[in-house]
Formats: sequence, structure tokens, C-alpha cells
Amino acid sequence: MRVTHVINFAEIPGRPLYSGSEQHVFLLMAEQHARGLDVEFAPQVFRDGPGLQKKFSELRAAGITVAPTLVNGPYHWRTNLRLLPRLVPFFRHRRHRLIHTHLDGMDYAARFAAGIAGCRRMVSTVHNNEPHYARRRERLQLRLLDRWNARYIAISECVHRYLVDRLGLPKEKVTTVYYGLRPPAALLTRTEARLRLGLHPDDRRFTVGFIGRFEPQKDPHSLLRAAAEIPELQLVMVGAGSLADELRRDARKLPAGQVRFIPYRPDAADLMPAFDLLCLPSRWEGFGLVLLEAMLRNVPIAGSTAGAIPEILDQGRCGLLFDPSRPSALTACLRQAMAQRTELPVLAHRAAVRATSHFTTAAMVEQTLAVYRQVGNVTNP
Repeated sequence: MRVTHVINFAEIPGRPLYSGSEQHVFLLMAEQHARGLDVEFAPQVFRDGPGLQKKFSELRAAGITVAPTLVNGPYHWRTNLRLLPRLVPFFRHRRHRLIHTHLDGMDYAARFAAGIAGCRRMVSTVHNNEPHYARRRERLQLRLLDRWNARYIAISECVHRYLVDRLGLPKEKVTTVYYGLRPPAALLTRTEARLRLGLHPDDRRFTVGFIGRFEPQKDPHSLLRAAAEIPELQLVMVGAGSLADELRRDARKLPAGQVRFIPYRPDAADLMPAFDLLCLPSRWEGFGLVLLEAMLRNVPIAGSTAGAIPEILDQGRCGLLFDPSRPSALTACLRQAMAQRTELPVLAHRAAVRATSHFTTAAMVEQTLAVYRQVGNVTNP
């Protein structure tokens, strides 16, 4: 089977290069290649940089063909229109391949070009329940492009419902395939992880960690507000993003040393044992790969009830939940965690069992291949 993965990239200084969706695509391609598929990676590069070029070299060394389209322009519909004369010939040469796009709203040009070029085996993975997808113009675009899409993959039941109920996509075309991750080869101790993060190993304050993008979707400001109500709590924020300067400015209003900012690092997940609790206070969330990373490392979790977070945490049986629409809910949740500190390992163990049974790479790959096989029997106009 021959498959071409299409996703957008932009290397922007001060922003994380990859999020959960990109990490998922890299792992999926590696697993597919290991199973003998002819895997091609066709990134649309809106802003190139050394980090992307290094990753592309690593993929080529691993046996994956990399065929980037260099855009070097802003994410904008006008840029998409200018891309079409280049993308249509690109996809015309790939009509014999299955095209797997990864939808973030900017792959419309690729899907349109592939459709015009005669690609009839097209799958799109939707990685989030972005609120803007529900806007009238976005819904119209999705429905127009649907004529060429044989199947959609939703990364959670939450995203599945969003696509069908809110966006009006055909239910029979949508399949849920959860993210999967490989369990870490070894786990760091709390002391080892804290030393690598530059935290004092003997500091016994209750440590709440955040790892991810400093963007409105993740609502990192809510953690600072909660920390202001609990001065005995230590907050460690690992990441980067557009809100970084605001967060640092607001953190200066809190007691010295209560909040630590650490730039995003590729091994951030392995350092989670430094935390007594990982918190994901998102306003919306299609899956939350950071949750799965914490589950596999026996790190207790608190998450908002937004999007797929309750689904991943088994409706609170594998982590604490709070309502993000109530300003005091996160503070109450953190106080509860601190009061039940000795009971948190029970939640973490339950979460680890769920992660290794429900979110495996084997299941992710096999279920994705099952969708591909369905597409082989589908002919769209």
C-alpha cells in the first residue's frame, strides 16, 4: 500500500515546532513504514527553518520519502489560492497513492488540488474540535470538499460528534481512531526529573506542572490565577507560545519562586515525574496527547471538562476534572489534590493501566489501515 501524508508546518521563533498532531503523524508514519507500507511525507512548509530541515533529514534517514512544498508565506486563503498551480501537478503524479491529509483548516488547498488532480482515495484526520470550524464559511468549505473525501478519522469520540453533529459531515464516513504512544523505555525518579528541570530535589512543595503551548486554547493564565490563591503551591510551566510574555509578566505579581518557566524541550514528557500533578486546563481539546504522556509515566492528572479530556480520563476515574467555565473550579481542584496527595498514586496507576490497554500504537495503526482498506473499495465522483 502506498500512502502520502500531507500536513502544514511553520517554524516560528518562540513557538513550539510540533504539537500533538505532528508528533502523531511522525509516529504513525514510522509504524506504517515498519509494516512495509510505501510511506511518503508531503509537508506544506509555510515558514522553513533549521528545525524542520533537521526533522526532514531524520525522516529520510529512517526510510520515509520527504517531498515538501515550500510556501514561505502566511497562513491565509490567498496563499492557498497561489498554491493551487503547484499542488495540482504534484498530486496528479500521485493519483495512484492514498492521500492522507491532516486537517487543521489549512489543508483545504491540498484537498482541493488533490481532488482536481483526480485523487479518489483521500482520508482526512481531524485533530481538534476547533471552534472556528463551526463558522458558516468553514462549514461550507468542508462540505464542498467532502465530495472528494472518502473517509475522515476523528481522534476521539468528542471530535467524531463534533464533525457529524456540528459540522454536518456524513456519519458513515467518520471513524474514531485514538492516538497511540509507545510506553517509555524507562521512568525517571522524582529526584532525577527535578534535577534535569533545574528544580531543587528536596523542595517538598506540591508541584503542579503544565507542558504545552502557551496559547488561548490551553488557557495557561488560569493556572496563574489558581496559584495566586494557593501560595504554598509551586507551579512549573514548560513550553512556549504567543502568551509567553503575558504569562511571565503576570507571574511576577506572585511570590518569588512560586512559578518557574522552562523553555519547551523535546524530552519534556520524560521529565513529568518531577510533578505531583500535571494539569491541562484547556478551553477545548480534541484529545490532549500530553494526558497520554502523563498516564504512561504514572503522573497524576487534573484536566478541564472541555472537549475530549473527560473521555481520555474515563470520566474522572483516571484523573481529577474541573469545569473551566467556573473561575474557582480549578483552584478547588488543586486544593483537593493537595489534600489527597497520598491518594493520587491510585488515580495514576488506574490511568497507566488505561493508557496501555486503550491507547496503543498497534491499535492506532491497525484501525488506520482498516480505514485505508475501506477507502480502497470506495469511489467518489
